[in-house]
Formats: sequence, structure tokens, C-alpha cells
Amino acid sequence: MEESSIRIIADAWCLHCGHVSGILKGFLTPERVLLDTFIPRPGFIGTLKPGERLRCERCRGPILPDNTSRAEEAQIPKSD
Repeated sequence: MEESSIRIIADAWCLHCGHVSGILKGFLTPERVLLDTFIPRPGFIGTLKPGERLRCERCRGPILPDNTSRAEEAQIPKSD
């Protein structure tokens, strides 16, 4: 990863219904945001397939990063 990139963490927020399906992790660079990890929320019932676009588990709407912060500052909830 580039030296000027920042590790970030964000809620996986649905653009249509506002549901949060989990947490997204990735990098913020001067050119773009690169998301590389999805951590489902406890009780997640959606489907995950490699290479498939992440969709809301409730309404199948598009997922966007929301409440983004630096990963070092963020708290990741533990799943049992």
C-alpha cells in the first residue's frame, strides 16, 4: 500500500433503508477509497460470495461506508 494511505474502518450502511450490516475496513489514498474487508454484524443473515458486490442483508440495497474513522481509533466489536 502507498505511504500516503490511511487505514480506515466504517459502518457498512445501506443507501436504501439505512440498515448497518457490519463493518468495512480498507485504505484511504489521495486517489480513492480501497475497501478490502467486511466483518458481518453479530446475527448477520445475508449471503457472501467471493467477487460478488456486497448488498444489504435486509433489502438488498447498495452498501456504502458511513461513520468512517482511522482504524487505530476505532473499536471493533467482538463476535462470539
